Amino acid sequence: MNKFISKLLLSLSITAFLFSCKNEKPIEFDKIDYSKTYRSEYATDSTGGYCNVDIQLLFPSSFEKADVLSKIQQQILTFAFDSTYTKLTAQQAVDSFANGTFENFKEFINKYVNSEQMKNNPLILHNEKWEMNTMVVYSDSKILSYELDRSTFAGGAHGMDITQYLTFDLTTGDLLTEKDIFEDGYEARLSTLMKQQIMKENGFESEEQMLNNGFFMAENISPNENFCISDSGITYIFNPYEVGAYYIGQTEVTIPFKSIRSVLKATSPISDLIK
Repeated sequence: MNKFISKLLLSLSITAFLFSCKNEKPIEFDKIDYSKTYRSEYATDSTGGYCNVDIQLLFPSSFEKADVLSKIQQQILTFAFDSTYTKLTAQQAVDSFANGTFENFKEFINKYVNSEQMKNNPLILHNEKWEMNTMVVYSDSKILSYELDRSTFAGGAHGMDITQYLTFDLTTGDLLTEKDIFEDGYEARLSTLMKQQIMKENGFESEEQMLNNGFFMAENISPNENFCISDSGITYIFNPYEVGAYYIGQTEVTIPFKSIRSVLKATSPISDLIK
C-alpha cells in the first residue's frame, strides 16, 4: 500500500467515490480541508508561541442504507475526536476541535508566561502542531477499510505519529473485529505469521536479532484489532512504542489471504475476497 500516492490522489478531489468493481452503489465521501495557525500575543520568531491545526477529513456523506451511514459517521467522529462530537456535522466537529485546541494552547501559554518560573528568565515558548489525514484503503459492496493518521507535536523531544484502521461491515455499519473474521485460537497462528513477515522484511534471522535491533517488545507482536483489508490480505499496524523503540516508528505487516485460510471462519465477511 503506497500511502503517499493515495493521499496525493485524495487531495486532488473535493468529493471522492471509492469503490471496487463489485460495488455498484458506492459510498459518497466529502473531503473537509482545514488549516489554521493560532499566534499567541507573546509569539515572535525567536520566542515561539504558535499552534497549527491541519485536518484533511474524508467523511462519508451518502449511502443507500441511511442507518448504516449514520453508524459509520458516528464511529469515525468518535475515533477522530471523541464521542462528544457525534451529534455534530463533520464540519462542525472539525471547527470545534480546532477552536478547543487553540483555546487550550492559549490558556497554557498565558499560565506559563505569568508563572514564577518565567519572571527572571528569557521568554521561550513552545510551538504545537496537530495534523490529521484520512483515506479509504479498501471498499467493496460488503467492506470498508478506513485509515486515520494523526501527527502531533506538543513540546518535548519529538512528536508522535499514530495510525488507526477502522474496518466496517457495510451490511450493518458495525466495526469488524478479529472474532468476526477468525476461528477461535487464531491468535497464535497470526502472531507467528506476523513475526515471520517482520523478520523477513527486515532481514532478521532470529527473534534475538529483532530484540537487538530495537524490537524490545517483540512479545507484543500479535493481533491488536488495528487492521485493514485489501485485495491481497489483512494488514496490521503497530504504532511507536507498541513493539519497539521510538526510532523504529510504525511497524506495518501484511499477511496474505492464502496464509490465513486455516483460521478463517466459514462465515467470515472476507471469505469472498479469498475465493
